[in-house]
Amino acid sequence: MKNLSMLFIVLMLVSSIAESKNNAPVNYAEFLANNGQPPIEFVCGKFKQYPIVLLGEYHKIKQQVDVVKNLIQPLTQAGITTLVFEFGDYRLQSKLDELLKADKFDENVVNLILKSVDKPLGWGYREYADIFKEVWKINRETPTVYVNILLGNYEMDNDEAL
Repeated sequence: MKNLSMLFIVLMLVSSIAESKNNAPVNYAEFLANNGQPPIEFVCGKFKQYPIVLLGEYHKIKQQVDVVKNLIQPLTQAGITTLVFEFGDYRLQSKLDELLKADKFDENVVNLILKSVDKPLGWGYREYADIFKEVWKINRETPTVYVNILLGNYEMDNDEAL
């Protein structure tokens, strides 16, 4: 329900902004038909406009995570080589750095990183692990480019909680 409310608020805001420009209601289907782009082209285009682009997705939906994974190669080709990933404790950054430079992909490191989030079970979804593997693969196949993932999650231990 919270997500639906947030979506409704966002749609109202977008609608009010769009209406205020020409005082006419927006037909979203018509707008997308005239201005829509494939997701990968759209996101890559945003990097031409802005130095930082944030992506949001509903967690645990395979198709949305696949779009993120499929963005990595085109973004790398466009010169974007640093990704920040919320699913991993920042204290494991050095292990991830070693993995991304390693000759062999180590699933155990990825599992450790994904288990550092949402304890005790972790974030055990194959599609998220595949993002790490895609970056590792690009780093192996393109020696002139190094793609980095920064872990952006701070998981407090119980004794650190306020």
